[in-house]
Amino acid sequence: MAHISSCLQCTEKLEKLDQVVRLMASDRSEDPPRDIVAYAIDIFRSRAKSPPQSLKRRILAALTFDSNVAQTPAYGVRSGQSGSRQLIYSAGENDIDIRITPNGPMFVVSGQILRDDCVGGHVEIKGVNGSATATINELCEFTLPEVPSGDYFLRVHMADVEVDVPELELTA
Repeated sequence: MAHISSCLQCTEKLEKLDQVVRLMASDRSEDPPRDIVAYAIDIFRSRAKSPPQSLKRRILAALTFDSNVAQTPAYGVRSGQSGSRQLIYSAGENDIDIRITPNGPMFVVSGQILRDDCVGGHVEIKGVNGSATATINELCEFTLPEVPSGDYFLRVHMADVEVDVPELELTA
């Protein structure tokens, strides 16, 4: 009490605390029904459990080129049969060049995201027959581990966007 009488800051805090105690003692209001209290608590619980909203955009890629579609051959450096299939997808300001290379019963999926910055990104492929993940390097290139033939879903994760390739068929 000696400190409180000599300290203005502590004196003010004690006065505020005393006001709160007097207010609580004089309160004659009734408690709300138990069901109302439980309902109010549940409202806030459901908000706390909901996952935070992502600021990433999700874009569905559209196939714009498939090397398996019959086209007039362009004779030159790229005209040889490499055994690889090339697919180019467009998704907003992003283009994805995908190469599918058979390796026996397995397939290697590699490619490049055609945009300025892919730092910290990764690519995942999922299907009934398997899944794989690969990081995107500084040149926006990736190579996924081999996966068996089948139908797959491919997603490219980058800092600001996720690009989905919903149907990627890996067959010989």
